[in-house]
Amino acid sequence: WEKLPDSLREGLSNTTLADLATFPSDWPDLELLPVASGAAPAADKDSYASFSVVLLTTISRGNVSILSDDTKENPVVNLNWLSTEADREVAVAGFKRARQLAAATGITVGPEIFPGAQVQTDEQILEAFRGG
Repeated sequence: WEKLPDSLREGLSNTTLADLATFPSDWPDLELLPVASGAAPAADKDSYASFSVVLLTTISRGNVSILSDDTKENPVVNLNWLSTEADREVAVAGFKRARQLAAATGITVGPEIFPGAQVQTDEQILEAFRGG
């Protein structure tokens, strides 16, 4: 768990910084979890590692709607992920932080598989999050 480092926090908008300031000062922004295999399928059978980036300061809110009194009918769940500027900016910064950690720890032994080293801008990173 960590606060975003200053080098990444500097890229956040004033709106996002204000939203993050609503959390306790010692509240972490991210949880970074190394996992033994990637979320994206690889073309070969090699071993891969990745980081799961968990936002701990989410501003987006979803909802659950119950449309029937029949318990056999599932509720409608709207997760509403990344619907606020703050969540999008922190998610991108968290992804950049995971890249920094992968480079700093020396666990990288080959090219980035997903989304790939060619994905660099905030817009490209968000598009990759959305499955584009």
